[in-house]
Amino acid sequence: MFYQTVGGAVVIPLWYLLFFRSSAKESSWTPASRLVDTSYAKALLPSLVLGYLLPTVAMYIPFPDPGLYIHQALIASWQLCPLYVNILLVGMSTFIRNSEPAVNVNKSQPSLKYLHRVYITNFAVSAAVHIITMVLCISAKVPQVNFVQSLIRLPAADRLTMLGSLHYIFQVDGLIILGSALAAAWGVMWDLKHLGKADVSTGEIAIQMAVATILFGPAATVSGVWLLREHMLADKDVKKA
Repeated sequence: MFYQTVGGAVVIPLWYLLFFRSSAKESSWTPASRLVDTSYAKALLPSLVLGYLLPTVAMYIPFPDPGLYIHQALIASWQLCPLYVNILLVGMSTFIRNSEPAVNVNKSQPSLKYLHRVYITNFAVSAAVHIITMVLCISAKVPQVNFVQSLIRLPAADRLTMLGSLHYIFQVDGLIILGSALAAAWGVMWDLKHLGKADVSTGEIAIQMAVATILFGPAATVSGVWLLREHMLADKDVKKA
């Protein structure tokens, strides 16, 4: 609710601050504290696809809509995507838990393969969107679609229009959200090194993240880092065992 009303540029950085405050406790890094219920892990990807990805794609499907009434309705309904995802997540995970009780009895086995599917799917979708955006900017078939105007800055005169104002709001929102997410992704790798849970150079990670952000986009880069983090933590747990 706060994400959609106050804005991601405010809520997402606060969320990461709370995350790092919680992860500062040594207990938060124990294998037991990182376990994810199997039914929840299984339901996460379909919930995200049905509750967020499909409504997002629906807004961009071209079809006859002279008054833009259908598109406006789709945009308005998209605002509730976080609610859709959580409703689906609760419903699907409950159904899976009740239909497969034997699978969820053993909590000692992490649900990494299901979480990996979420990271990999997000990487693929985000990278595809980023690459398509890059190609459109390079091709310059539409004058307004260029790197500066699309991703960084919008002329002051354009901000006076409704469309320009929305464009500017989304630019600021996106830059702050993605900047926070990239900083947090680097931060979790620093945590791994600081706590002795992974042998990794934070300098190399920063360089690799910068290159990946250019090639695949910030969202895909964040997914890749968190996937790497999960692998490192799992390998560390196996070695201890």
